[in-house]
Amino acid sequence: MIDLNLGDLYGNKSTKEVKKMSFKALKDNLGLIFSDTWYFILLGAVVMALMSYFSTSSLLEMEEVNQFSLLKDTFILKLISGFFSIVIYLLVESKVFSGINHQSLKLNFIRNIKFSLPLFLIFYIPYFVILGITMSSSSTSSYSFFCLYLFWFLLLIPTAYSYMNYIMDEKLTLKEAYTDSYVIGFKNYGFILVSILRVLIYILLVFLMMIIISIPLYIISFGTHWLPIAYTISFLYFIYYFVVFIFLFLFLFLNYYIYLAIKKEMDEKNILNSEVQKENVNDSIQEKSIEE
Repeated sequence: MIDLNLGDLYGNKSTKEVKKMSFKALKDNLGLIFSDTWYFILLGAVVMALMSYFSTSSLLEMEEVNQFSLLKDTFILKLISGFFSIVIYLLVESKVFSGINHQSLKLNFIRNIKFSLPLFLIFYIPYFVILGITMSSSSTSSYSFFCLYLFWFLLLIPTAYSYMNYIMDEKLTLKEAYTDSYVIGFKNYGFILVSILRVLIYILLVFLMMIIISIPLYIISFGTHWLPIAYTISFLYFIYYFVVFIFLFLFLFLNYYIYLAIKKEMDEKNILNSEVQKENVNDSIQEKSIEE
């Protein structure tokens, strides 16, 4: 079990402090995390690279690119690679959480699956409906997919707190995580959203650079049907997979410090309320003694 070096938040709840501590935690613990999870990540990278190779090479060998057949062929590959990616990510995340909450990998993995399953159902049921309509009509519906992604992203914002609270507190039930904790996250919606956007800007810039690097390779591959390009694209996916995990670790730490900031503010409010109640009780006791 890894023991991560995570500092505490200082001062009041601040998106700037949350961002700073998230990057610091990533820098201080990235080597330690990779040394304990590299075999999971390597397996995932190999699977993604192979899926990319089969997808790209089959596309290059096609004499005519039919949109319907292309969607049908790539759908199975995406389903397989997506399933492996999710399982591997949950395993790696559970391993990292073991260094934060000091619970076993098995317990963290089970709780991860329990919390993630409702979110997957909320996303994938409409996703497959839209995809089915797209495949049956042989036309794409980018606007529908965009609306789905946006809706899911906005729905996920409060879970930055409820998810972390569920993982950190083993006594918290799944129902409480999706009700009471989600409501607390929703009340802090603005703070969570701004904290995520502060970090998301850096991630989007890095991915934009990756896309710029990849575009010439795709143009060459589809223009010349030169199969060795598929190897290069597969290698890029292999590298991208590691980069994606680095960003996933960053978001994990971001969620952790968002959770700490909200919890710290709630604890301070509870302490203040208890002190006020004590003062009210003391005042009422003094008033009664004076009346007597």
